[in-house]
Amino acid sequence: MMDKKPISQPRFYRKNLIITAIAVLAAASLLCYFLADTRVFNWLCQNADTWHRNRWLTAFEQFGKAWALIWLLLLWGLIARRHRPALVGLLALLIMTATVLPTKSLVQRPRPRDVVERQSPDETKNHLTRSWSFPSGDAAAAFAVAVAVIPFVALGWSPLMLIAAAGIAILRVIVMAHYPSDVCAGAAAGVFSGWLALQISRRWILLESFNTHWFDAAAVIALVAMPACLCIFGKIGHLIDFFTIVAILAACILLITKLNASLRQTHP
Repeated sequence: MMDKKPISQPRFYRKNLIITAIAVLAAASLLCYFLADTRVFNWLCQNADTWHRNRWLTAFEQFGKAWALIWLLLLWGLIARRHRPALVGLLALLIMTATVLPTKSLVQRPRPRDVVERQSPDETKNHLTRSWSFPSGDAAAAFAVAVAVIPFVALGWSPLMLIAAAGIAILRVIVMAHYPSDVCAGAAAGVFSGWLALQISRRWILLESFNTHWFDAAAVIALVAMPACLCIFGKIGHLIDFFTIVAILAACILLITKLNASLRQTHP
């Protein structure tokens, strides 16, 4: 049976607060562009370090990748029978992609690490959607899924998901993949995408009539095909890192679930 709508809408999802959050992030992006981007870039260049180049942070960084988020949403929908939140999360990613990729191609801002490596303009233009810096796609994807999924999960997970999304954004700056203004703009795009996906699902999409068998079949195919494609294209290292942290996350969720069940039995 299809998941029902959330019983009550959290205050964070009221229209005026969403608009305020987007406006604050957009203003932060503008301020960072004029006041912080160059300073942060120079500081990172002068204090280059490799502390962030470890397995755990590399694995955590995969949670900002659209393919990883799609894989997790499909797995959640398939195993937990949470079809509705999985579809809303996928819709948020679709809206985010339609917002971020054209902006990247329009602005065409080189990444900080490309500036350091003095990448030629011709080489940069051959990677329009992959190499441009503004806005951050990883930050946008992380915030889009977090905002879209929070109404469907327990209250305790809400701050953790937002903290994880913020961590992805900060890490993208540390590894010199983006400037601070990029991740602030990406976060704004993600918040908007997640909120819009929720509004669409509540008002215009009749998810109750959705055939869950088609979702299950597509999810099984995608869950097998996506890792296989990564292996084919030589991304086996990213895949191993991703599944390592997914296994730890799954173990933590299972442990928390078991503890909650034990507490309910002890204190009915």
